[in-house]
Parts: sequence; structure tokens; C-alpha cells
Amino acid sequence: MRAVSALALLLALCACAPPPADWEPALRTANDELLNKGNAAYARDAFAASYVGHSGGGEVRGGPELIEGFVAELRKAFPDLRTEIQILAKDGDRITWLRTHRGTHQADFMGVPASGRTITWETMIVTRFEDGKVAEEWGVSDLGEKLRVP
Repeated sequence: MRAVSALALLLALCACAPPPADWEPALRTANDELLNKGNAAYARDAFAASYVGHSGGGEVRGGPELIEGFVAELRKAFPDLRTEIQILAKDGDRITWLRTHRGTHQADFMGVPASGRTITWETMIVTRFEDGKVAEEWGVSDLGEKLRVP
């Protein structure tokens, strides 16, 4: 009888547990605020102080200030930047997504002088959330290649 009661209690607790958070709206809002609107200060609302980014260039650590600096540089180089995101997969605290960017290269970026060309590039990202904020990301982009191709 005790085993049945314990099992019933466990099942009841599991049925009442909240589902994992859906981080997609937060991701979409951050993308819109930071990249489309150029609101670099929004990084303070979206990124953890212990943020870690992984890419082909290695690993960077920093909080919202790191993201604010990146957004400012990106928007300086591509002031008409527009991005769209496509969610590919969600699992617990992680989202895998594809971001497509389009903008006119109007200032030096990544060591490449302004070309005046409109460039479209993609970034594939896996984002991990912790305590409601972006804590870690793994990404790969073809921007470097697109900047150098006339």
C-alpha cells in the first residue's frame, strides 16, 4: 500500500511540475532589440554577467558589456542591418537557431574596409539560458567569407 501511495504522490507531483521555459520569445526579442533596432543597452536585460561565447575564433568571456560592444561595432559597419531568425530545435535550456543578416557594409569591420556592398550572411547558433538570461553560445558564421568576396 505504501508503494502505491508513494507512486501516486510522485505522479501527482510530476503532473504539476511546470514545463521547461520556452526561451524562443526572449531570443526573438533580444535579436530584434540588439540587431534590428541597435539597442545595445538591451544586452543588460538579455545576457548573463558570466556569458561565454564559442566560435571558430575561440572563446570569449564577458557580460553584457561584451555584447554591447559587439552590437555597436556591427551596427556601425552595417547601419541598415536587418536580421531574421529561424528556430531549428529547442531542448530544455537550449535553442538551436539560424540567423540571416542583411546590411550595407559602410564602415570597417573585422579588419575589412567598408565596401558599400549589401551583404547577406548567416550565423548558426546554439544558445544556452541560465536564470532567464543567455549564458553561453556556440556559433559559426559565414560573414568573414562574405566580407572578402567582391
